[in-house]
Amino acid sequence: TAKAIRKLQKKLREIVAIENKVEESGEESINDDQRSKLKAKSEIQTQLNGLENASSQPSPIELPNPAPESQTRSVKLSELHKAGNNKLVLAREYLSLVRSYPTKIRSVVFHTRRMCKDLLEQYQLLEECIA
Repeated sequence: TAKAIRKLQKKLREIVAIENKVEESGEESINDDQRSKLKAKSEIQTQLNGLENASSQPSPIELPNPAPESQTRSVKLSELHKAGNNKLVLAREYLSLVRSYPTKIRSVVFHTRRMCKDLLEQYQLLEECIA
């Protein structure tokens, strides 16, 4: 539906450009195709509003459900900073989030390698990860 919304928004932008051209140069400056686009403006706006209203309501398919054992907890800023500087802790936390919110394995591999790149290069393990 996001693609359909973008298409309709593009059509509306084109119609606005045509309207501006009519204001500047007059009705004679546009062709028949542009006139038909102007006539379809209200229909396109109706379709766009319908799609935007439908997409603003979250559907259970699009939103992943968090694992039942996961809960919100408070973390001290110093702990967060310390964990952010430790690449392995950061990668492990990322992997725990992936368990709760599954995603494509290639994304997981990419992000984990990126987080641990310095360590993998230091211990000459990056080549093995790429292969």
